[in-house]
Amino acid sequence: MHHSKILELSGVGVRKRRSREDEYSWILRGLDLTVFAGERLALIGDSGSGKTTLLRVLADLEPIREGEILFNNTPVRDLNPSDYRRKVGLVQQTPALFDVDVEYNLQFAPKLENKEFSREELISLLAKVGLGEKLLGAKVETLSVGQAMRVAIARTLSMAPSVLLMDEPTSALDPLSSHKILELVKNLSREMAMTAVLVLHDMEFAKNGADRVALLHDGRIAACTGSKEFFSNPPTDLAKRFAEGLSRGGFDA
Repeated sequence: MHHSKILELSGVGVRKRRSREDEYSWILRGLDLTVFAGERLALIGDSGSGKTTLLRVLADLEPIREGEILFNNTPVRDLNPSDYRRKVGLVQQTPALFDVDVEYNLQFAPKLENKEFSREELISLLAKVGLGEKLLGAKVETLSVGQAMRVAIARTLSMAPSVLLMDEPTSALDPLSSHKILELVKNLSREMAMTAVLVLHDMEFAKNGADRVALLHDGRIAACTGSKEFFSNPPTDLAKRFAEGLSRGGFDA
């Protein structure tokens, strides 16, 4: 399987202020996790277990209070934040697209570096996510949720990231569109040798589309193992509950 570590988290802790002035609570605490280059890692766990916070930490959008994160063996704090964010791209649960047209969204990243994609490059970017060139001029508000998610993925791919982070990419989609988006992620990671970390409530995809599954509980990784093994021989009682949720036809994590 994959040997080189692309991301390594050790003892990571994140604290957030509660509603009352000086009360803080730990969202993540003592979290250890290794992500291998080229793998698809599914992050699962109950609501409130810290999955989205962990993705935001990986995207360098959430500061950590303790611990360390290494990217290709270099501490993330020693890297230029905008360089890092180009290499580790986050696609959010609700595609945060600019309310203009599709082309504007795809040109956004290159323009930050005073570059511009040619029409051919734009078309090939859309083709990667299964969209035709007719959509280039389409206004964002006319897109279906599935199309908007694909455009958001294409915009992230425009930065040629090494790691694609996705937060519940199918939560707003119907089952058919969900399946298509997850297949797309599978193919992209294979074709582009890209690492993907996905927060999922779709246990079916976690089982068949991910290489490994990491289960978050109380701000820590409670179990992390190969996906087939996770579902056929759950390593803990908590993991068993998720695996059984799949056989009952759905588990809302």
